[in-house]
Amino acid sequence: MAKNTLLRTIPQFGTVTVADGRTRLAGCVVAALLIAATWFGCVHGAAAAPKIAVFLAICATVWAFAELLTAFLLLSQFYMAGNLSLAIVAAGYLVSALLTIPYLLFFPGVFGPAPVGHGDLQISIWLWISWHLAFPLAVAGAHLIDGSLDTAGLPRSRIPAALAWLMAGSVGVAGALFATIFLARDWLPIIVLAGGHFSPAYKDFAAPIVALNAIAIAIVLLRARRLSRLQTWLSIALLTMVLDGLLNIWSPGRYSVAWYIGKFEALVMATVVLSMLLLEVATLYRRLYLAATIDVLTGLPNRRSFMDDAISALAKRDQQPTGVALLIIDVDHFKTYNDRYGHAAGDDALAAVGSALRTSAVRASDSVARYGGEEFVVLLPDTLVGDAEMVAERVRRRVSDLGIVHEGSPSGRLTVSVGIGYCGSPLDVSEPILFEYADRALYMAKGQGRNCVVLQVVRQKQAVA
Repeated sequence: MAKNTLLRTIPQFGTVTVADGRTRLAGCVVAALLIAATWFGCVHGAAAAPKIAVFLAICATVWAFAELLTAFLLLSQFYMAGNLSLAIVAAGYLVSALLTIPYLLFFPGVFGPAPVGHGDLQISIWLWISWHLAFPLAVAGAHLIDGSLDTAGLPRSRIPAALAWLMAGSVGVAGALFATIFLARDWLPIIVLAGGHFSPAYKDFAAPIVALNAIAIAIVLLRARRLSRLQTWLSIALLTMVLDGLLNIWSPGRYSVAWYIGKFEALVMATVVLSMLLLEVATLYRRLYLAATIDVLTGLPNRRSFMDDAISALAKRDQQPTGVALLIIDVDHFKTYNDRYGHAAGDDALAAVGSALRTSAVRASDSVARYGGEEFVVLLPDTLVGDAEMVAERVRRRVSDLGIVHEGSPSGRLTVSVGIGYCGSPLDVSEPILFEYADRALYMAKGQGRNCVVLQVVRQKQAVA
């Protein structure tokens, strides 16, 4: 039924959309491309590439902004529904974004001459290691709490306070990590040499990064009851961190092919979930529009949408060489039908009438809508009076031909009465006047025994009244 179809388009806040076949296929394609790029970087990445001094600053700014926006969207969902697991994932993104700021500030040569001290040289790489460990911990922790990421964990009254604590905690964790690395910079193992190359000790720290992100992927896949779109792209983000960690093992240093590939992979990690969330926001706006303009029961435009179409059509009367007609259709003895057969049968009957009306107005410019209750309307712009009568009669006949049994009707079946308000060119007519004449014609049709069509034509003096 049209009712069930339209109900599924109304957004349900706080739920997570299950990944369909296209999402899974897209995820597999992106994963394959990332693996291929990493393989290329491992085989050919030692080659020197052009030195683009501003590349890292631009790249890191983009991924930090993307992570902040992702955190904001996830926290918004947490605020709406109280899904604590989503808030933890958002915290992982927020910590990563905040650590990017000192990462850039201390990266050699980005904002000034490269630092001389070995300790200062290590700050950026240790910050990089920190968020490559913090993010998978957040994602894995969220899935250990709730494998589907869609269970509301907090009552509404506690969400604002939890949101404030979560944001403060994320800032505190990022600050504590930076302070620890900065204060202990002269005692931390040396990972980056003065020329920008990784020391052999890097492999000892790359292994935990690769392992922890791989474990996080496994937790996501094993804990998810039905893999959602969010979980699909979170898995891709974690895979990117695995590949980035592997790639840096073979990277000879900054501005090599492998180094550039690694930075592009960091961009992918930061933007895949954001892209999915923005797409769902766009889909949400579309569903909200449908919910506001479409009648759920019949699938036809509702009264609000029809009035907009009517006002627009009447405003263009000077461009139409013929007239305009408004049909008001009323289901005969519908209260009796509801009382006799029940409201569920009444809903089915209205849906069937709506379908019959939809096929009766065949031009793209014609507008058909459910006006309210058992009343429907059809607007026929740029039409002749004879054509309007023909459409009205087609509506009446098709509803009768549905053969819906109605023992409370004189004909023994469900029928409709149709009133036509018509204004011929070149008369200008307002929407209230056209409705008045169509409604008057409908009243006359009911007075004539129903199951018929009556026409009322707006005359010159009436049109300007």
